[in-house]
Amino acid sequence: MFLQTLRAERLKLHHSPVWLAFLILPILPAIMGTFNYLQNIGILQDQWYSLWTQHTLFTCYFFLPATIGIYCSYLCRLEHTNHNWNAVMTAPVPVSYVYIAKLISAWLY
Repeated sequence: MFLQTLRAERLKLHHSPVWLAFLILPILPAIMGTFNYLQNIGILQDQWYSLWTQHTLFTCYFFLPATIGIYCSYLCRLEHTNHNWNAVMTAPVPVSYVYIAKLISAWLY
C-alpha cells in the first residue's frame, strides 16, 4: 500500500510546473555571485576558486532553501486546493504513509 501512495505522489508531480523554479532560481545566485566577485576582485585573489565560492555562498545560503521550500509547498498544494485533505484523510491509507510518501518525494525529486 505504501508503494501505491508513493506512486500517487509521483503521478501528481509528473506534469507539474514546479520545474520552472528549478530552472530560474539557480540563475539568480549565479548572476549575483558573479557580480559580487567582480565588485570584490581586489580582495578575492584566487580567481576561479573565489568565483566558485561566491556562487556556492549565494546558492546554498539564499536560494537553495527557497527552492526546497517551493518544492515542498507544491507537494502539499494539491491537497490544500478544494479541500482535498478531507479526501486524503478518509482514504484507507494510514496518515503516516501519506506523510512519508511526501517526504520521500521531496527527498528524491
